[in-house]
Amino acid sequence: MSIGRDGGLYGTPHGGSAELLVPGLGGFDSSGLQALANGHLVLADSESNRLLEVTLDGAKDTLLGGLAYPNGVTVDMRENVCVAEHDAGRVHRVVPETGASSVVAEGLDNPNGLNFDPEYKVLYIGSFGGGSIHQVEIDAEGEASNLRLFVEGLESDDPGGGSGGGPGGGWGEEGGGIDGLGVDACGNVYATEYVAAVIWRITPDGTKEELLRLSDDSFWIPNLHWGSGYGGWDRQHLYVMDREKNQVYDIDLGIPGKEEPHL
Repeated sequence: MSIGRDGGLYGTPHGGSAELLVPGLGGFDSSGLQALANGHLVLADSESNRLLEVTLDGAKDTLLGGLAYPNGVTVDMRENVCVAEHDAGRVHRVVPETGASSVVAEGLDNPNGLNFDPEYKVLYIGSFGGGSIHQVEIDAEGEASNLRLFVEGLESDDPGGGSGGGPGGGWGEEGGGIDGLGVDACGNVYATEYVAAVIWRITPDGTKEELLRLSDDSFWIPNLHWGSGYGGWDRQHLYVMDREKNQVYDIDLGIPGKEEPHL
């Protein structure tokens, strides 16, 4: 699912074109989107700088406001929500049922993509500015500890067809432009390098490899996700969004994604 520029919620059948599911959800600019098991959506509204919960009939509730460019969003198995506050260098954890929130990581360089390990004990945090990924442990009560660097140097030597050019896939001194994060069932972390259109894979011990470079004229690769197992979206395939070309790449990895609360 995705939010269109007209503010509608769209779904795309496998091999088909986007279809409008719910019109008129507008009034925000979604930079991150996740589904909950109850069918609600949580999204980062980067226009109004808030974290929203949205129902499919169009009702909206602010879970956390006053943020500085909220972006990446992920949900744990208890459906607590983590959101990256890109411009403030922080990550927040929010309990939707109570509205309680806490800062679980700070002092980061433009945090963006978020994802948990398969046991939902470690949160990975991608750095859009620094070409790196950090990790922080979060226990069942939401207490965070041991924030540390997981991997750095996620900057392509060859920027490919990205429009910016230069090191870091066109991001120059700011680093690799690491945007979306995914985690497979084996604990490997996958990261999209925004401008260079590169997919990185990092093993649980921090060993990195450039897994795949997309077509030369792609340079807006914000996220990636495994298929749900429904409607032709294969659980062992990784689907990568190309916003510049308005298309999705289908990559047969032969490895499923980790378990998720809404599946």
